[in-house]
Amino acid sequence: MGIFLRAIKAMILVVVSTVYCQAEEISLRAVSAFSPNLEFTKQFQALIDRVNRDGKGVVSIHPDMACIG
Repeated sequence: MGIFLRAIKAMILVVVSTVYCQAEEISLRAVSAFSPNLEFTKQFQALIDRVNRDGKGVVSIHPDMACIG
């Protein structure tokens, strides 16, 4: 029974890793209700830039320029 469970776990690992590797980039849209010149909005934009830089190929955030300066 132990070998059977290890084989099942190995198959699950292979399936999950295959699905994960084939996943497309997740694209999010960022909006803000605050003025572009506020410190909060500048920090929010910095967060968006960092996520886009570090998450390239996995996740991207596209700011809605009508709402964010």
